[in-house]
Amino acid sequence: MGILLFGDSAGAHFSIPERYVNVSMWQYDTFDDLWWVLSDEMDWPHRSGTTGYIQKRKVDVRSFYKYWVGHNRCNKNDYQNTGVNGARSSNAMRNIQAMRRNSSIDHPVWIFFELVGNDVCSGHPGTNHMTTP
Repeated sequence: MGILLFGDSAGAHFSIPERYVNVSMWQYDTFDDLWWVLSDEMDWPHRSGTTGYIQKRKVDVRSFYKYWVGHNRCNKNDYQNTGVNGARSSNAMRNIQAMRRNSSIDHPVWIFFELVGNDVCSGHPGTNHMTTP
């Protein structure tokens, strides 16, 4: 069973190390790599919460994909992350309509549709430009 992610930058590649925000994990060296993390802009496609698959440095990866592969190794490499910076709901809907899987050979997929803030957080005055409920 595959995994598909449609969304914005938060799903595409953004990741905050859990040890930065979980006080119970703080130790004397917790923030030793903060400069490296900030200089990289927390831009890590391989650490996405949905499709992340690799661990480097002290940043742990806990993604749905890693869990799913651990559950069944046959799920390995059956994922697509179509998240893009600045995506809005209209863009993501176009990606969904363009996505096709061959029903005769491909297995079903888990679909993650996530849009964190680009429809709401923008420089436009008023609320007329926002996605309606």
